[in-house]
Amino acid sequence: QFLTCVPSPPIGVTFDRPCVTTRAPLSPGTTLVCFTDGLYERRTAPLDVQLDRLCAAVTAGHPETVCSTVMATMVGGLRVEDDTALLALSRVDGHRC
Repeated sequence: QFLTCVPSPPIGVTFDRPCVTTRAPLSPGTTLVCFTDGLYERRTAPLDVQLDRLCAAVTAGHPETVCSTVMATMVGGLRVEDDTALLALSRVDGHRC
């Protein structure tokens, strides 16, 4: 599921508005995935279809495995025209976030 939040400007871009902070509970076993629009935006596919593909590709698990799976699903052998960044974080049992 997508986290409801108001995004901040991209890192390195300055606007006349402050960065936004979002808090959300992460239960043990939860995986949080952050990404840029280059991961899912394609001129040949509707955004809602691509976002559905992205949601289906993300599962709870080890961050390296999650990133490999998502990249294979969303990018595979495609030559993407935009920058693509992906970060996965997993909360391990017994540790507080």
